[in-house]
Amino acid sequence: MTLRLDIEGLRALSILFVVAYHYLPVALPGGYVGVDVFFVISGYLITLSLVHARDGSAGAWSAMLAFWARRARRLLPNALLVLLAASIAGLAVLSDYGLKRLGSDVFWSATYSVNWLFVLRALDYLQWDDARTSVLLNFWSLAVEEQFYLVWPALLLAGLRWRRAAGLALMLALLSFAYCLLLAQGNRTLGFLSSPARAWELLAGAWLALHLRGRDDSLSAQFSPVGADALFAVSLTVLALAALWFGEDTAHPGLPTLIPVAGAVGAIAFGATSPLARRTLGSAAVRWVGARSYSIYLWHWPVLVLGRPLLAGAAAWTIWLLLPISLLLAELAYRAVETPARFRWGRTWSSRRVLAVALAAGGCVALLGFGLRAAGAGNARELLALRPGAVPGAVSAREIQRASEDLPVLYRLGCHLSLEQVDPGACVFGQRDGTTAVALFGDSHAAQWFPALDEVARGEGDRLLVWTKSSCPSADVSVWNQVARAPYQQCDLWPEEVFRRVEALRPRLVIVSNLIEDATVLVSRRDGRPIKGREAQAAYLSGLMQTIERLQRGGAIVVVLRDAPRPRPDLMDCLGANADVRKCELGVTEATTAALDVQAAERSGTLLWDLTPFICPGGHCPVLWGNSRGFVYRDSNHLAASFVASLAPELRPLWRRSLAPQAASVPQRPAPIRP
Repeated sequence: MTLRLDIEGLRALSILFVVAYHYLPVALPGGYVGVDVFFVISGYLITLSLVHARDGSAGAWSAMLAFWARRARRLLPNALLVLLAASIAGLAVLSDYGLKRLGSDVFWSATYSVNWLFVLRALDYLQWDDARTSVLLNFWSLAVEEQFYLVWPALLLAGLRWRRAAGLALMLALLSFAYCLLLAQGNRTLGFLSSPARAWELLAGAWLALHLRGRDDSLSAQFSPVGADALFAVSLTVLALAALWFGEDTAHPGLPTLIPVAGAVGAIAFGATSPLARRTLGSAAVRWVGARSYSIYLWHWPVLVLGRPLLAGAAAWTIWLLLPISLLLAELAYRAVETPARFRWGRTWSSRRVLAVALAAGGCVALLGFGLRAAGAGNARELLALRPGAVPGAVSAREIQRASEDLPVLYRLGCHLSLEQVDPGACVFGQRDGTTAVALFGDSHAAQWFPALDEVARGEGDRLLVWTKSSCPSADVSVWNQVARAPYQQCDLWPEEVFRRVEALRPRLVIVSNLIEDATVLVSRRDGRPIKGREAQAAYLSGLMQTIERLQRGGAIVVVLRDAPRPRPDLMDCLGANADVRKCELGVTEATTAALDVQAAERSGTLLWDLTPFICPGGHCPVLWGNSRGFVYRDSNHLAASFVASLAPELRPLWRRSLAPQAASVPQRPAPIRP
């Protein structure tokens, strides 16, 4: 099969998109489409390879073994080297918690199934706080490809005629695309990371190869060089516009993904005879990058994730120092491992022997993942206690894991609604036959207060009605679903269901609490576009005031329970890495975001419960509390249920004053704890 120099250049463009997105997403917010281009290129080239194998004299089984052996030679050596290097570096720089997670990533990456691990974690590739939790996040796309190539060769080499094979590729692509669109409306993580939802992009390249039946110029030869140049230029322009215009709010993968996929198909189809393609993508410098695109893709992300914490506190520009390091490592691996493995090592080996060695090597690295998990699961506090001068306060990976599971019982009972649910249900707590009803209304940041509220309600003999839903505030706003990258339609329906319950059950007191965050993304009710920043904050404040006023018109006493101070985003990694947990704490000013709930309470003249002084006594926000050294937080933005339960004594007087006949219509704040 003749090497297409323009395709080598297209690989270079793809890796430049991906690296630029990871290092400077503000400049190229849609650079992640480079992976989509890689998928199309891979589908095209691999199918061409299978076409030539089928045209040969070897049987289908021999052709498949030879294909898989070539894939192992091409991909596995450099990938395993990255896994080994990341493991060694992780031992040096990661916390126990991070090391344990890296061990899982290494195991699943070595078996080319890590995309499913990320699905189980509900990891959002387009959110940095999520993405940086995995040193090996970039291996998700390799897993998708290899899962595809376990199936596609068998179908293609099964003896179908070319026309039928092209039709099969098109049919499977349409089915995969339909599945992708279905997931785009609900489970974006599954849509982004799963192989069935991404297969259509590989099949688009496969269909092109089958449609052309291995003759690269059959389509573009229908046009003059000027026409081929024009169509090639349009294809590249489409790719560039996708990289510039797409962003974290784009419904990707979904309908918009057709744009970069079509651009990649066009660039491949018309690049064969385009003089412009030879002058641009076929130039020596671009081809040099393209030849190393796989190695660069493997190395750039682990270097970025492992190196970034080491530069904490340094000037922002220092992050760029990691780029030449990753390029140097990629070049060394390309020269010393990737190229020799493809063209020199074991050239006389049979396909079976190559695959046996590949499986053995992959298995050894997978076992290394178990070793990393064992190293990360050690009890750091006990180990540190054996060292002279150890600082009390270190926490272990086990303790961090337990903290992450310290949720209110609402979740286990199904009383906190998921993204898809709308019916508020009939969840009654406290004194269930109490004459006075109190309601809790909001998102998961309302649900986090449940342990203390339930204890107070039982002590006071009151009923506690719980109406909470994930990522859905009680403010009268339309929310952008960060998972589906689409308007959160269930969140438009759920508040109205709650208001119907309020009218029917007539709670005397309604406690409103929600996540208050500077980066909240809403949907404009004028034109349906996502809105952020000041525009979103103004809409949120207005919507929260409308909710308060609507509840007040219904006769309820309304209390705004201020959102809790937030810990640092990397809290769990920080706790695992530092013997002195004080290094992971924040001051109250750093821990509190836009006080929109406070403003809404003050402007509406309603009651305000502010527990910040009890969470951050003396303006200092600890991460451990009490003699039992429990965790204050269970993750990067929710309080741990055990800690919240300890706040019941502070809430009780507020509860009583708010339900008293003479309850004031002005904000109430507890006196702060004095040091």
